[in-house]
Amino acid sequence: MTAPTVVDLSETEQRWIVTCCKAAMDWAGTDDLPSLEQLDDLAERRMAEPENAAIAIDVIAVAVGEHIRRGSKLTWKVVTDDYGTAIALYRSVGHIVVVPQSIVAKRWPDGQRFVVSLVTQMLAELGKIFDELEPSN
Repeated sequence: MTAPTVVDLSETEQRWIVTCCKAAMDWAGTDDLPSLEQLDDLAERRMAEPENAAIAIDVIAVAVGEHIRRGSKLTWKVVTDDYGTAIALYRSVGHIVVVPQSIVAKRWPDGQRFVVSLVTQMLAELGKIFDELEPSN
């Protein structure tokens, strides 16, 4: 596997992330990013509307990604790797790539609540990886 190609987000891509976060806030009726529990509720309700699945997956995925970004050392980037190009969370140390749309889309058809456990587990694993890559003195 080769190292990914990484570029900063364009203004359009930055606006898309903001728009998805605002949509999640509107759906949850909050003034800030919905909590993980609220995102689980939103995902559960939106799964019942298959005609709008693509939009719901994007909104939930970006909100999940924003929680991961806030709880880790990852940043939003455009990443091209062996799997393709995506707006993703990235860290140059270790070439860590997290693609929230992929993670959410894979779990969507199950119809099960997944946000709290997914983000909690991912942040714990990322913390372990960061500790291994950058041990404290």
